[in-house]
Amino acid sequence: MAQVVTDDSSGMERLERELARLARVEITVGVHGEDGKRDDGGRLTNVQVAAVHEFGAPAQNIPERSFLRSTMDREKAQILDDMSDAVDHVLQGAPLKQEVERVGIYTESRVRETIRKGIDPPLSPMTVEKRRAKLSGGKPDNNRFGTRETPLIDTGQLIQSVASKVEGV
Repeated sequence: MAQVVTDDSSGMERLERELARLARVEITVGVHGEDGKRDDGGRLTNVQVAAVHEFGAPAQNIPERSFLRSTMDREKAQILDDMSDAVDHVLQGAPLKQEVERVGIYTESRVRETIRKGIDPPLSPMTVEKRRAKLSGGKPDNNRFGTRETPLIDTGQLIQSVASKVEGV
């Protein structure tokens, strides 16, 4: 039986073009620099608050409570699988932007879940008391994000500022 060979240069060109586009894509997940002042009257931005908690501030007696690095370490295999699936889908014709945004949104949701579940060490009794005192001042507990006893959750602004950003698409 004779084998038929066809010229698939247009398919190969499309593949090369898509791979070149994928190589330029950058997905970041975290609290980005453009996230401005908090609406709680504080002098810090959400980026600064995130950095203090991610790395700790021993001079201010604030322990490290990594919510970004710990999530990336724990979810690395799943995120890489999702990225691989996204590449496969793009190479099969799916829109690049849609696929990489999906990976970003998944990762963003995992970071938020890390915060919701609580990060060690627990809050000090003094911090818990300060947060409870806010409640008596009329500010309701924000159960959508966690409780006043959950580290990194007080006003909900930090967890809401966690976002994914896709560039290069």
